[in-house]
Amino acid sequence: MIEIYPGIAAMLQALKKFNLYLVVVASKRRDMATRGLKITQLLTYFDWMVAEDDVKNAKPHKEPIERVLSHYSLSGDQCLMVGDNSHDILSAKAAGVKSVAVGWALKGADYLKVFAPDYIIDEAKDLIKIVQEEGV
Repeated sequence: MIEIYPGIAAMLQALKKFNLYLVVVASKRRDMATRGLKITQLLTYFDWMVAEDDVKNAKPHKEPIERVLSHYSLSGDQCLMVGDNSHDILSAKAAGVKSVAVGWALKGADYLKVFAPDYIIDEAKDLIKIVQEEGV
């Protein structure tokens, strides 16, 4: 039941070359999120994680993203939130961070458009262009 979408590993490899902080802001408990990342062999790409059990107010509240910003002493304009659900977009907006919705999400791009993300991508590699444009 756990699978990687096409291009995700290559995209993460490319982003690591930009010396970015890659952080998981999960809507799952830490143990479950970590397990999924280990099974898919993606855990090593990430520098840190804020999971549902690390915060008092989970997404769509801004607390999980604010925790990341505080941890790395960053402002909202230095980050992007990439997500596959409405909570991700709403949390980003609440925290003053631009959002990138993934069009291949289970609910689809049309559903996510309703929440007005800053970007919608159709392929993982599209995120690389956005990172370069935004200069984050």
